[in-house]
Amino acid sequence: MRPLPVGFRIALDPSTRVDATLVWGGTPWRLLRLTEAGTETLAALAAGEPVADARGGVLARRLVDAGLAHPRHIGPLSPNDVDVVVPVHDDAEHLATCLAALSGLAVTVVDDGSADGLAVAAVAAKYGAHVIRRTCGGPAAARNTGLASTQRPHVAFVDSDCVIGADDLLALAGHVADPCVAAVAPRITEADTHSPLDLGPDESLVHPGARVSFVPTTALVVRRTAVDGAGGFDESMRYGEDVDLVWRLATSGWSVRYEPSVVAHHAAPGSARSKLARKYHYGTSAGPLASRHGNAMSGPTLAGFIAPLRLGTLRSAGLPTTEAVRITAAAPVRTATALVKWSVPRSAGDVAYHLGVWRGCLTARTLKPLLPKVR
Repeated sequence: MRPLPVGFRIALDPSTRVDATLVWGGTPWRLLRLTEAGTETLAALAAGEPVADARGGVLARRLVDAGLAHPRHIGPLSPNDVDVVVPVHDDAEHLATCLAALSGLAVTVVDDGSADGLAVAAVAAKYGAHVIRRTCGGPAAARNTGLASTQRPHVAFVDSDCVIGADDLLALAGHVADPCVAAVAPRITEADTHSPLDLGPDESLVHPGARVSFVPTTALVVRRTAVDGAGGFDESMRYGEDVDLVWRLATSGWSVRYEPSVVAHHAAPGSARSKLARKYHYGTSAGPLASRHGNAMSGPTLAGFIAPLRLGTLRSAGLPTTEAVRITAAAPVRTATALVKWSVPRSAGDVAYHLGVWRGCLTARTLKPLLPKVR
């Protein structure tokens, strides 16, 4: 296990509880047993002391990998270590706002077959960005082109209709000082609307089954070697290509982080019809993702219904009786609630998304996104 780097700090997740040598919490739920020395080290880390040696780094890594704690990196990434890639297709107005916020960074604009390429080129020239023009191939192809056309060890993908300041982007990128981190994403917000891209206020390790199971490439900082090793974005996917890449990175052993303390602002669709269309298109990615990632795209797990049968196991592990009862009693309720939310549309947006899921499942010839996890 590679230690969390010296100088990093951690913050325990709000769900984490400590009782003598036992530590538990997180999503999905984890239980760790510590040695006496480990308990002393945890006390120091929980008090805000930085990782000082390999022993502290290994314990910090165990806690972070289990979702019981979250890293606090040393500082922002240097501008000399990051290239910014901005894919665009006929969106010169939003592109101008995007590039203005990224002032001071090396930016490559990938024009993905815009009808008015001159307008895109003029905006890029105004803000000192390099332009690559290609035939229209979609977001995945445009990002791959930008990745192949830059050289620095880290790449920030920022959509042309997204605004994130250069200082915020570099602060976000500080997470890649951890050699185990392949990618990190900020929180995405939209004015006066609840965006499907907004994954909430709670930081998280990102992988299927975690509190935050995916992050979009609306704004995403990646380690070049990790993405190159994963084969880049799948250009055959028009939607869900970002989820696919993140899951390939996670399943190959890399860490991906969601950092909501940094916020990027995304332009919302201009009409109710456009918002519904976006939800529908997002839904169509479920089938192709299920074909590539199996049960990662299934519905909620049913394991919570049998949690009460694990009461004896938790007590044998040393968990206090009251805590073991609380956890096993609450799990079936959470599972039932998740099943209802997953299966019953509550808004026009949910209906649009469900229709998209059905379309994607029919196209990919799979029912996995329509069924709960049974294991």
